[in-house]
Amino acid sequence: LGTKGSRNWKLLGQEKDGSILVGFEDTFSEIDPGGRTIIAVYNFRFNSLRILFATETKENVIQASINSSNTLLLYVVKSVCYENDDLKVYNEYKYTLYLTSIDPSKIVCKPIKFESNNQIMAQFLYRIKPSNDLDRYLIFIHQDCIELYQLEVINTESTDIQELSSVKQDDIIKAFTWAQWDALHQSLFYIHTKGSALREFDANGTTSFQKDAPTLSALQFNDNVPHESVLNIPLNLPAAPVLEATCRTYDDIPVPLKVHDCSLDVTVLSDDRGIVCICHHYIYQPVKDPITKEEFNPDTTVHVAFSVTLLHHGTVIHCTVPGVPWSQASQIKPLFFFFLDDYVCVRLPGLLTHLLDTCPNHQPCCHITLSADRPTTGDLTSLHSTNDSTALIDFSTLMMYKLEVSKSLLLEIFSLPHSRLENKLSIIHYLLVHRFDFDVVLELLKNIGEKFLNPSLQDILHEVLVGGAYASVYKSLPGDAIKLIRCLPFTTVKKLSTQEIKSSGRLMTMTQEALWNPSVMLLSPTQRLHQFRTDLWIQLWNLIADASRASPFQHTEVAEKLMVSLICYQPEALSRCSTPLSPGGSCLAINSTIAEMTSLGNSKLKPILPFYEVEKCTASKQEHVISVNLRELSIHLVKHGLENPLQVHVVATRYAGAQLEMSRYLCSLLTSCAGVAVTSVKGFQLIDDLPPLKRRLLFALLQRYSLAVDTLAYPVPQGFSSFFAYLTYRSLSYERFIQYIQANALQLQIDVMRMILSDLGDSPEGIKKKFRLILLLPRSRAKRILNQWSNPVSLMLRAREHSLNILSGIETRTHPHRSINHSITGLSTSNSSDWYSPLDSFLDLLTAKASLAELDFNLLVDATVTSL
Repeated sequence: LGTKGSRNWKLLGQEKDGSILVGFEDTFSEIDPGGRTIIAVYNFRFNSLRILFATETKENVIQASINSSNTLLLYVVKSVCYENDDLKVYNEYKYTLYLTSIDPSKIVCKPIKFESNNQIMAQFLYRIKPSNDLDRYLIFIHQDCIELYQLEVINTESTDIQELSSVKQDDIIKAFTWAQWDALHQSLFYIHTKGSALREFDANGTTSFQKDAPTLSALQFNDNVPHESVLNIPLNLPAAPVLEATCRTYDDIPVPLKVHDCSLDVTVLSDDRGIVCICHHYIYQPVKDPITKEEFNPDTTVHVAFSVTLLHHGTVIHCTVPGVPWSQASQIKPLFFFFLDDYVCVRLPGLLTHLLDTCPNHQPCCHITLSADRPTTGDLTSLHSTNDSTALIDFSTLMMYKLEVSKSLLLEIFSLPHSRLENKLSIIHYLLVHRFDFDVVLELLKNIGEKFLNPSLQDILHEVLVGGAYASVYKSLPGDAIKLIRCLPFTTVKKLSTQEIKSSGRLMTMTQEALWNPSVMLLSPTQRLHQFRTDLWIQLWNLIADASRASPFQHTEVAEKLMVSLICYQPEALSRCSTPLSPGGSCLAINSTIAEMTSLGNSKLKPILPFYEVEKCTASKQEHVISVNLRELSIHLVKHGLENPLQVHVVATRYAGAQLEMSRYLCSLLTSCAGVAVTSVKGFQLIDDLPPLKRRLLFALLQRYSLAVDTLAYPVPQGFSSFFAYLTYRSLSYERFIQYIQANALQLQIDVMRMILSDLGDSPEGIKKKFRLILLLPRSRAKRILNQWSNPVSLMLRAREHSLNILSGIETRTHPHRSINHSITGLSTSNSSDWYSPLDSFLDLLTAKASLAELDFNLLVDATVTSL
């Protein structure tokens, strides 16, 4: 903004429609050689600046407000007080309020003039719907009163010029210490004190006394009905400021419009979705006497702290930065504003920048701590109703800034050696859930191959799986099922935990506490004057109710049940007709695949697995895990999602599909992190072609992956079990490989057993290793391997088992052989040999227990001949 000859631009206010009021000095004035002060309004939508009013002389205008029809203007002038020397001790400035007409040819307003040494602000009220009713405005006088005035027509005879007068309509509050006007929702927040009777117990008995209890209240102004008190919250504020000598100064903040002195720094943030955050910044010295003016030392260290109360979650977040010099702490002007809708950004210049997760759809626990930025020379504030929610403006220069969390900054913070695990998990949550940016996640994890022994890697993989599945479901759910999203797990970060964060060489502490029954502080919808109108406070009431009923699904419950069911799991005994997946693929039968519903469907990010997604068994472990997840999640949703029972199947099915897709994605990501380029060669051949070092690295990463999916009860892609088993066999020694099998960490399917048996060879040592492996297989799978192993040991084992089944009376299926008559003829031709007599006797015993059709003579004879 700027015109020729203008200077000293300043921000004076912002109205409900988003237009901002600005003031600047013009060098041209017929009365004052120093120039004059001009008040103008800037419209973001049309990018236009309109001059409203010009004073005759140069004035220090600090705040202004314009009515909805742009015909009347309220403005406040701050000047040096010379008239009363007694007032200089209290405050050397005085505030004067003026009401004027913008176009005197149409409207003439009776002038008003309020003067006080206390801070004065004024604000016009805006209506939801256009109306012919006259305007109302509020007058704030700090520590004195908040009054509501109504304009009335005093001259009804003239039709050309309308004469108006101000009439006091109501005394909102007699005395207050802090107030803020929410122009977007036409709400008034103020802090006042209520005397509460307290009892103190001593040796002589009890003594009652009165103590001032600060309370934060909120008034909602309506069009056709009186304003109503919708919120009353008791506050726990410091008893005394750190430095009493400077607590009576005013900062004069017009956006958002706040009336308070420097002893209390509170900001209230609100959103149409029902988000209300009460932000409080303060400085204190623990276990020390307050600093007085005589003892003031700039090098004295204090604690800089802030608290953010999330009413919609019933949670309070406290953060303390110790050891800050008073000279630095006293100059810090914190900034609280919404960032990307779901975050509250807390900016302490020179100390830190904190992104607090306040998303209404899940619990607040994934907070990001950014490095300290460079302090700016001006005072920044955020604007509402602009095209960019992250737009900041400088009070003095009107320069616009845009806050961005760059990819390079996240990569730098994620890779810092002292970066705590919770901060890394919160960054992954931010990228997956709030930005759906899987590209940056890939860059974050591309160097984990160098740190695969880091214990925190397992938690990082868990966060990628949980956050990615939640983001996929949230993005694809229909509107009537969105409430069930609260029942899904969204992160692995613990809620209500104390965290120690290292930032700028200081160890700061962040704690999170739950409020007790926050709904009692709020006016219920049935008590509202407009019961059926949806506004900020109705939405807040609904969010508090939803948060109290929310119970996220726990993966540990499924994992515990799988520990039992997988022991009895027999793939050869299952049928695909009882599993949720179709025989032809690995995607659930939903409207479209998860890859198409999320950014995972991007061709750059489409998972490329190092193996073929094929299982060599009747039913895979993948289908069993998915079926258990579907059943347990459906039961959980039915219990906690009674308002939307028809959407339970949709949510459960899509989440189970998202689990599988995230499992495939993470497997592909870790493969690329190991430096393995997957081309046309896949599966066992890919493992054989890898260099030993790269093969060991791939094994180490996929081992962490296998443990991560098993811990969370996530399904693995088809073909992974055989690929990982063969990779383990080629990467470790035979004895360690056997240990993995005995610990149930590997599954030996038919295809991988064929590869391992062929690689072991037919040497005596190889046969012993083969035999040891076969003994570790399930019985049915071992029989299939023995049937395909053309070795004397295999023949002997099969013949012994066949004979044992016959002699014990167990009926067995008839083995295919060439001809029973041919086998009998072969025996009769050699009846002259004495060494066949024991075999004949043994066959006679078998035929006595079973019919000829049940005997496999070829198997028995071949085994006998081979053993000789």
